[in-house]
Amino acid sequence: MNQNTNTLALVQKSDHSLGFYNLADGAELTRVPLQQYPHEFALAPDGETLCVSEYGVQSSASTEAGGDTVAVVDVAAREVIGRIPCDGMRRPHGISFDERGALYVLSEGGDHLLVKRDPRAPGGFDSAHATGGTKGHMLAVKRDGSRAFFMNIASHNVTTLDLEHADAAPAVVCSGAHPEGFCFNADESRLFVANRAGADITVVDTESLQPVGSLPARKSPLRMAMDWRGRIVCAHFADDYAVTGIDPATGAEESSMVPPAAAIFVGFDPAKRRVAFSMQDDTTRIFNAETWQCEQVIHARAEPDAAAFI
Repeated sequence: MNQNTNTLALVQKSDHSLGFYNLADGAELTRVPLQQYPHEFALAPDGETLCVSEYGVQSSASTEAGGDTVAVVDVAAREVIGRIPCDGMRRPHGISFDERGALYVLSEGGDHLLVKRDPRAPGGFDSAHATGGTKGHMLAVKRDGSRAFFMNIASHNVTTLDLEHADAAPAVVCSGAHPEGFCFNADESRLFVANRAGADITVVDTESLQPVGSLPARKSPLRMAMDWRGRIVCAHFADDYAVTGIDPATGAEESSMVPPAAAIFVGFDPAKRRVAFSMQDDTTRIFNAETWQCEQVIHARAEPDAAAFI
């Protein structure tokens, strides 16, 4: 994959599109139309394919059935080259690739994990697996594809599934108040889960599959990412919409800033040590991750969310 990341790919939920933006000047390069309310996306490890969950409703609070497809986008051509049907497993949301390029999608409406070994291949998903939770929203998959974790916002718990054994049953890992945001540490021995309806982050041992601690956070921790130093960067969704840097070993808040609007997504470009925050004022702002100085303001289309440096 080209490490010269000069383009930002950006889901724009209420514009029902995927945007590609020039990071040099913030200009829109391409707008790719999608089905209603795309939410999450994942970039394949080779950088050639990007898959978008076409969620179909504006937020998880909606009672509508939602969408039933995942869009497959060719990164070089910047166009949709196919759609993977979810076969009734509606409201695809959490999405991830493993290091071999297999695609994993979490159906919030059906509480199943959908797996496709080659997302560019025709047809639907290769397999579907019950998650053991209710209203699974976010998905964490280990790089080697051996295990998945599901953040379930209605059953208020995290469940897991062993993906190496076809007959494995899902198991509950821990409980939390509306678990949503997450990040792994560098070697994936720990999974950190933000409890959005609380003020804490649950620490999970990914081998024993047990909670091993809790880190304090400001109210309503929403999305998180691990930076290159091993620090958790957490965006909060309360009245105090600060972004904080948290030491995962001690729970100490090492740094903080208050951006111009609430941040609803955090994404890193480790090659250039910068971070993208998608914000509620319809901008995505690129910050130097060491100085916390804003380097670029992208005036996006309506409701920008998930982003990736391309």
